[in-house]
Amino acid sequence: MKISRLETFADQYVGFVRVTGDDGCEGWGQMSPYNADITAQIFHRQIAPYALGQSALDIEGLVDLIPRREHKFPGSHLVRALGGVDTVYPDLGNGLGDAAAAERVANARLMPSGPPVVSRAPDPTPRDGEIHTWRVSGDVYLLTGDGANIAVQVGPQGAFIVDAGSGKLADKVVAAIARLSAKPVQFIVNTTFRPDHTGGNAKLQTAGADPSLTGTFFSMQFQGAGRAATIISQLNTQVRMIDQKLPAPPSDTFVSDRRRKYYNGEAVEIFPMRNATTDGDSIVHFRRADVIVTGDIFTTTEYPHIDTKLGGSVQGEIDALNFILDRTVYVHDEDGGTMIVPGHGRVTDEWDVADYRDMLVIVRDRVQALLKTGATLQQVLAARPTADYDVRYGATSGPWTTDMFVEAVYTSLKTPPTTGRVK
Repeated sequence: MKISRLETFADQYVGFVRVTGDDGCEGWGQMSPYNADITAQIFHRQIAPYALGQSALDIEGLVDLIPRREHKFPGSHLVRALGGVDTVYPDLGNGLGDAAAAERVANARLMPSGPPVVSRAPDPTPRDGEIHTWRVSGDVYLLTGDGANIAVQVGPQGAFIVDAGSGKLADKVVAAIARLSAKPVQFIVNTTFRPDHTGGNAKLQTAGADPSLTGTFFSMQFQGAGRAATIISQLNTQVRMIDQKLPAPPSDTFVSDRRRKYYNGEAVEIFPMRNATTDGDSIVHFRRADVIVTGDIFTTTEYPHIDTKLGGSVQGEIDALNFILDRTVYVHDEDGGTMIVPGHGRVTDEWDVADYRDMLVIVRDRVQALLKTGATLQQVLAARPTADYDVRYGATSGPWTTDMFVEAVYTSLKTPPTTGRVK
């Protein structure tokens, strides 16, 4: 049931909302009784446009969605209005006489206070030991539940996979793919070398086949060619996997140019993204379905894992996100249109990618400004340049923390990578 109509009934002291579904069912809710008439105006301006047409059966999801859609105007209107007085400062007159003192006061107000915070955004990845399948667009599906997100395109030629998950539930992943396609897996693309994306390579590869290699020159180039699925990646991903002795490294690699396939009646493009989270990242664009699979270049759950020791950089990450945004098309106001499958987190669209890019640009500029003053790493960490984003992406424990991200930004700005290619 979709929400088809929203009405408010309010005066200064009490306000009610009537919600009508497209099947005629009605429900009532109450707004805050304080200045309820003003709240009703805000409701119609900032809540209703995003609620209309949404499922009336997922109010919890709707309550999470709307604040993110109204990201430019968060918080209480009272607090925002008070800014008009608060920013004048009580000591304005004295400040005019002592510019240096006024500057110190202003800078003190800008510094974040309180302990570091962690993300309050829910991680939608299921952890029930099952593989969950969700149709993204066209013949492209999302499989989630085994580490990184897995994208699957299916059709008369077989299955085309992007990333293989951690491998812990590989048998269930194979079974889920078999429910989508009667034909075997023919191609697997690894967007990165990281084990949560490649751990399932071996199982998915042996469950597949690549008949296009049988009897060709390539069938003599590597063991098992044609009798299993072909794994494709940027060259550096193959090198990292071999160096780290990770199972089933890619056998088909490319360096700086896109790799193209025409598969299941659809153009599929694989683009290398130089010096993003590492020097071996790739993205995949299914053009007819208009789905872009980003790997770890974009996630909805955390700051990007920029590994400066393996060629990653904040500028390369921003460049990669801009490249993705150059290929997306929205339906309205950055929503809808091209669908984005992130390395981790929920399927989304251009809006969230642009928001993620903007966050990185702002953090980069803050750290760069501190570097220009001669700030050390410890001073940059103490300044907390990510403070206003930590509630969305922050972490104080686990394999990738906020401080680790800030250190990666600092390092990549101080010593930018010189190449995106293994020598």
